[in-house]
Amino acid sequence: MDADAGKARAYLDQAIAAGNSYSGIVLGQALLRGEGLPQDVPAGSAVLEAQIPDGNVAAVAGELGRFYVTGGGGIAADAGKAVAYLEQAVAAGNRQARISIARIYLDGLAGANPDAQKGLKVLLDGAETGDPDSMVELIRIYLRGGGNGMVQPSDLKANEMLKRYAAVGDPNGVRFQTMLVEGARGQPGFRAIGELFIDLNQGDRPRAIREVFYTNKNAAVYLAQLMLKSAGFYDGGANGLLTAPTIKAFLSACRTGKIGKCAEVPLHADTLSFIAENYS
Repeated sequence: MDADAGKARAYLDQAIAAGNSYSGIVLGQALLRGEGLPQDVPAGSAVLEAQIPDGNVAAVAGELGRFYVTGGGGIAADAGKAVAYLEQAVAAGNRQARISIARIYLDGLAGANPDAQKGLKVLLDGAETGDPDSMVELIRIYLRGGGNGMVQPSDLKANEMLKRYAAVGDPNGVRFQTMLVEGARGQPGFRAIGELFIDLNQGDRPRAIREVFYTNKNAAVYLAQLMLKSAGFYDGGANGLLTAPTIKAFLSACRTGKIGKCAEVPLHADTLSFIAENYS
């Protein structure tokens, strides 16, 4: 262990001894993942487990569950342990843990047998409790498909879930999800996503155009054309098509910033995020 890691461990041990349970979580995570300290999975697990009596079930069980999804440090991934810990986290109010459970079943993670219906049920049960995170994950799956092809895209189901999410989500989140659903419609939804995109918080736009790209690439090009036109790089019509003038505008914008694939691959999520960050 190098000097800096030794000091960090000493400070964390002191804080834990003084009753700072959050430091216990930080130390446990560091040991479990080998981040900043030498990896020691048994020690990390023990440190985290020791925080549960202090009421840190949501964070601790969530961390342990996520670890067993991937494994590491000589410890194999284990779907049974992952789900057991994640269910504890869900019961303690960790909504993201429910999504992790669903993905274990949908994608067959940690050695689990893929079971799309079981994964969907986890999320649908969450939606029934009013969990907005489960609703957002369901919208994503219904727009793109999931479960390694076992769940087919369904605009109808995405729209139905969006209506439920609109009743519980924050306004910016609802705009974000509505934009994705409209983008999946293709050209008929272009005008709507343009208006919704402008209404998003500035900081959310790079992520928004990236998500649109994964749902409908033409819709993402349409948004980029609007931004590039406003910035003076493009003087054509906004139609969602990657025409020669559109590519030229992409490359002109890329030359103003340092971004790896921007000049090589115009139609790339990183390129679109760069444009949204700098020209929206």
